[in-house]
Amino acid sequence: MKRFQIRWPDEWLRRTRLFRTDLLSYSGKDFIVSVSLYLISVGFCLVLRNFDPNNDTSYVSMIFLLDVFLTALLTDGFFFSLTIAVFAVLSVDYIFTPPFWEVSFTLAGFPLTFLVMMTICVATGIVTSRAKKVSEMEREAEREKIHSNLLRAVSHDIRTPMNAIIGFTTLALSNIDDTDRVKDYLGKTLASSNHLLSLINDVLDMSRIESGKIHLEEVEVNLSDVLHDLKTIVSGQIFAKQLELYMDVMDVTDEDVYCDKTRLNQILLNLLSNAIKFTPAGGTVSVQV
Repeated sequence: MKRFQIRWPDEWLRRTRLFRTDLLSYSGKDFIVSVSLYLISVGFCLVLRNFDPNNDTSYVSMIFLLDVFLTALLTDGFFFSLTIAVFAVLSVDYIFTPPFWEVSFTLAGFPLTFLVMMTICVATGIVTSRAKKVSEMEREAEREKIHSNLLRAVSHDIRTPMNAIIGFTTLALSNIDDTDRVKDYLGKTLASSNHLLSLINDVLDMSRIESGKIHLEEVEVNLSDVLHDLKTIVSGQIFAKQLELYMDVMDVTDEDVYCDKTRLNQILLNLLSNAIKFTPAGGTVSVQV
């Protein structure tokens, strides 16, 4: 299910810090959210009081505690949760405690009662804001972990075509007088270079991956051609470890699939590179489709 989010104007999201600390910072969005919740709480309590002939206002404290909790949850920092806590206590005394619309702190028992309520409201705001901050830090840590894993995977994918390019270029230079070999090596270098370019483009498009807006270009792809391209890219690694690469493509020579060729190449290349990496020198790597 898609989460509903309000798109606030940038100027309403700009934060102002009090005493140079983020905990007491505020924004226009925080102000609107806090005032709206407070007015809703006051209005709701007034409506309930009109329907209660006994003027029982015992529920008022709970409603304003909920107001403080929601304010701390939906705003950043402690500033508005603490401010609303003060207004909540004053409102309970001035608006909802008999005699209504009068300050009652001078009556016996009220100073202690409202001091306790003020402590509960402030504690609720602080604990909720702190829990929200911890949750944001955990999400940020998880995001950093995903970034690290993604960069590690990308660096692994880039290393394979780079090794192929270096290897084939070296072979071409060492056989410069053999035109046929040089053409063959340059063709393989070009294939590896194109694959490397596609990987670099994916790195540059990382922001689209994070936002879920990555676009798949689905086309008809011949699996035999895909495996042939992969064999060309990893041939340098195969030669370096003296491995035997066996590909069974007899059943798919003329088969086409509908997919994103670049992503398919990345997946199969990653699997094949890992197989080559962990196969002992002189062994065999078998690919069957």
